[in-house]
Amino acid sequence: MEWYWILLALLGSILILMFIGFPVGIAFVIVCTVTAYLIYGRFGSFDANLQASVFQLTDNAFSNLSIFAIVPIPMFLLMGELFFHTGLANRMFNAVELLMGRVPARLSYVTIAGGTALATLSGSSMGSTALLGTLMVPEMTKRGYKKSMSIGPILGTGGLAMLIPPSALAVLLGTIAEIDIGKLLIAGIVPGVVLALMYTVMIFVRVTINPDLAPAYDVDFVPYRTRLILLVRDILPMVSIIAMVIGLIMGGIATPSEAAAYGSVGVLILAVIFNYIPPLVETIRARFEARRRAAAIAASDDAGVGYWLALTLHLLPRLVFALLAGLVLAVTSPLRFLLRPVTPAFGRFTDALHDHLHEGTLFERNAVFARGIWKSLWGAGRVTIIALMILLGSSLFANVLAASGASDALIKWVTSFDVSGYVMLLMMFGILLLLGMFMDQLAMMLLTVPIFFPVIETLNFGLPLDVTQIWFGVIMLLAMEISFTTPPFGLLLFVMQGVAPKGTKFSEICLAAIPFMACAMLLVALIIIFPGIATWLPWVKF
Repeated sequence: MEWYWILLALLGSILILMFIGFPVGIAFVIVCTVTAYLIYGRFGSFDANLQASVFQLTDNAFSNLSIFAIVPIPMFLLMGELFFHTGLANRMFNAVELLMGRVPARLSYVTIAGGTALATLSGSSMGSTALLGTLMVPEMTKRGYKKSMSIGPILGTGGLAMLIPPSALAVLLGTIAEIDIGKLLIAGIVPGVVLALMYTVMIFVRVTINPDLAPAYDVDFVPYRTRLILLVRDILPMVSIIAMVIGLIMGGIATPSEAAAYGSVGVLILAVIFNYIPPLVETIRARFEARRRAAAIAASDDAGVGYWLALTLHLLPRLVFALLAGLVLAVTSPLRFLLRPVTPAFGRFTDALHDHLHEGTLFERNAVFARGIWKSLWGAGRVTIIALMILLGSSLFANVLAASGASDALIKWVTSFDVSGYVMLLMMFGILLLLGMFMDQLAMMLLTVPIFFPVIETLNFGLPLDVTQIWFGVIMLLAMEISFTTPPFGLLLFVMQGVAPKGTKFSEICLAAIPFMACAMLLVALIIIFPGIATWLPWVKF
């Protein structure tokens, strides 16, 4: 059978299973297993043939699931989940809103600034879009903002999570393509910042030409001292986490896996601090102040030292006990539902324990914090399992392509055309945009990475091979970002429809996304013309 019929049968079977409703990873595993049986099968019993084909197919596939390079995927996912579920995202976004002042189209700029920060810290396009859509669109609609100025910026910044680290999708792309993950992560920083600036300039120009797009309104003046406190307390700690992750990778101090783990721990520490320290300090300080006033303690140095010493001794045991109680809630919450049918006594015990721990404001805070931790672990674990299935399917797909000879024949066929490498690059970019109209980014990566990267490596763009791989990886991430908002099936379009105010038409959401898609396409053109936009920073020596 000719190689193109093999490739067409593979891709067609996978697409049919996906449209039927099979998960992406399962569809790839089923099709690749059947294909391996047909390729590796020998005369004899069915069981022997199947065993031989599965052994040949999985010989290298499972080794890709145990490599150190994929550790950033669950760590970055956990980092983003913790950021959303522990209240840090709302805290930072509210601070950005207050800092913005009275500039025209204020809320659109707030969305760009806050959305970029949220996407960077969370690494979740859908989470960032859902949060911003819930917080900002109703307020902007009430203020008379047009849909293109309220919904558009949210859709635009949602895709930045794929570019600016931490990006689990970039790690997955680097793992499948077998390129340097650290350099790919760093390569997305400059394009991501440039794209956010392009969004800002576009909003400024549009509002200057037509002020009715974002009517001006009065806002309360925020004192500069309050702004400084908000900046130092609610923004800089969050930004310092991402700066630490990027700095560790760029400085060669830690691998992407280690930097991702440090980032997750950093977000968890911030969550503990913001959830427990301020309310505990305020409560205990109020009690001591009441005691001091009642006792009319003289304001002396000795008394001040004694006060703070007593405050510390009073605070530490309660803080430790609060954290332990939160840990108990986090551990026993899932266990009591899992073990209740088996051991009813354990269920009764944990119910009583939870009732006891929930007494009082402090323990209510513990319960909320524990639920946030559990949701974060559950969300990160669920997506990690999907990512591992994606990696397994990708490895199986690459093995089948190699065994059938389709990959080598495809490369020879492509390189036989007397066309520029840039023409081939634009064709690949168009295919990615077309696929983005009908499938999600994970499925696109599985279908295209095993085919596109070997082809790109044979083309001449005047760059070293390792630089070409990173450069094309950034372009591919941008293509997937654009496809996130490509009508009619862009994933972020449906997320926005789910959180937009009642009465918002799907056509309005699609039209609002077009100017921001145009900015992203302009950036792709700039990166193709000036590759240094994406390739300069990863090779900077510190």
